Amino acid sequence: MKKILFFILSSIIFAKNVGTGIDVTGNLNINANVIANLTVTNNGMEFNDIPLASDAIAFTDVNINGSAGNQNTVTVTIPKTVPMKDGDKIMILNLSSEKTERLVLDENGKAKVNIKGTLSAQDTTVIGDYTGTFDISVKYD
Repeated sequence: MKKILFFILSSIIFAKNVGTGIDVTGNLNINANVIANLTVTNNGMEFNDIPLASDAIAFTDVNINGSAGNQNTVTVTIPKTVPMKDGDKIMILNLSSEKTERLVLDENGKAKVNIKGTLSAQDTTVIGDYTGTFDISVKYD
């Protein structure tokens, strides 16, 4: 009987001690830096008259504006080729740029990318007034 009473009392005491925990709290610091949206501007790319059986090269500067002061990096993506059209007629514009990956914005949040466009007018190219557009993608890294 003493063993049973000892077991019951021990169980009650143990259950009370196990069930009473100490609540612990702590702090977590949170930081958020809101930055400006990126904008892209340029003046377009203009080719002069292109004689048949020749190549023409044109350049345009793309201005990028973002957050100032943080020297953020951005990635610029341009297509490698763009179809230029005059009705059903098509010419292919080849694009390139010297810097498109991990471009660092200056202390004013600005950067410039120079894009080169090359058009080749073959002997068989149909004479016309070709136009086209292309998208430039810029994102914060």
